[in-house]
Amino acid sequence: MKLSDKIKDILKYSNCTYHFRKGRYGEELLIMSNNGAAFMRILLNGFTSIELEGLSVMEECQRQGYGTLFATLFERIGSLLRMKTLYLTVDRTSWVYDWYTHLGYKEKCATERVLHEVWMFKKVDDE
Repeated sequence: MKLSDKIKDILKYSNCTYHFRKGRYGEELLIMSNNGAAFMRILLNGFTSIELEGLSVMEECQRQGYGTLFATLFERIGSLLRMKTLYLTVDRTSWVYDWYTHLGYKEKCATERVLHEVWMFKKVDDE
């Protein structure tokens, strides 16, 4: 089974669409809810890790489960790809930091790109 077929199988019941593309930092997987309420971009350029480059939910659609769905998809894709670690960056002063902490992510270190931005990581559980 091809990788795209495995990803398609994960997304089958999530009401999302996706596509792969070659991006600036390697291969990327872009996923959007079919109604356009949520979007995420995953960088697939690591051998043992992947990075959530962005997860966005429209303000009027927040608190409807989209963030949780997309965070779960990110973790399932990491497991499917046999990654050991998931990475993302977040503003340490935002509520999103606490949300990712609640989901089991741990702070790794500050980035040098933006004030208050930190790297967070989570070890992948095998499916």
